[in-house]
Amino acid sequence: MTKVMPEVGQAIRSAYHWVLPRTPIFLYLDNAGGHGTQEAVDAYVKALKDDYNVICIHQRPRSPATNILDLGVWMYFQCIVEKEHFRLRKELSALCRTVDRAWDKLEALKLENVYNRWKLVLDLIIEDGGGNGKVESKRGKLYREPSNKAENLAEEDPLKMDELVDDDADVE
Repeated sequence: MTKVMPEVGQAIRSAYHWVLPRTPIFLYLDNAGGHGTQEAVDAYVKALKDDYNVICIHQRPRSPATNILDLGVWMYFQCIVEKEHFRLRKELSALCRTVDRAWDKLEALKLENVYNRWKLVLDLIIEDGGGNGKVESKRGKLYREPSNKAENLAEEDPLKMDELVDDDADVE
């Protein structure tokens, strides 16, 4: 992880080239064991911040409901891959082609549905004083629209958008 994270920092800055270097970009990470030892995590978190102004934010431990990827994006993508690759040879290049086809089939509506569910999850966490109890008790239930508090979380950001974007940058 410590070897690849400088490439990640550089790729993030390149992908968001219109964001001024002095403006932090936030990288949200779950607490999966695959992120490295605590020593490695501390090292690359510091390097990303110091070298690329990329701030790593780790989700709360044992809080999968706040991981927007685990809420549905990954499961939906995995489902497409499994359907596309069913009974195909277990060859790396064949699997790579299947993943590419699955990515092309990923529907924007599915991502939007996951994002909207995430806002409901945030509401439940706020309602539960930061806990996961209400998220777990209402798992899979359709119950309402997100509150104004969850809906407007971005508006509470103390940074102003015009300070974050370089208007002269070439945006693709």
